[in-house]
Amino acid sequence: MVQTPPTRSEADRERLILRLAEQEHGRVTVPEVAARCDLTIAESKATLDRLVMAQVATIQVTQGGVLVYV
Repeated sequence: MVQTPPTRSEADRERLILRLAEQEHGRVTVPEVAARCDLTIAESKATLDRLVMAQVATIQVTQGGVLVYV
């Protein structure tokens, strides 16, 4: 049987992502957040985008076109 990840509040997801960003010297990607925080891609992107809208993070684009949240 496949287990579904526990449902987390927005605040819980933000805390998980901010802890990961701290470990990664302030730079994370959506797939990295999803894999390391046990979130879906959609949850990861939505939470990161919310942090950008709250002016807690910014988005940079690498030369290869990868979105990096800083």
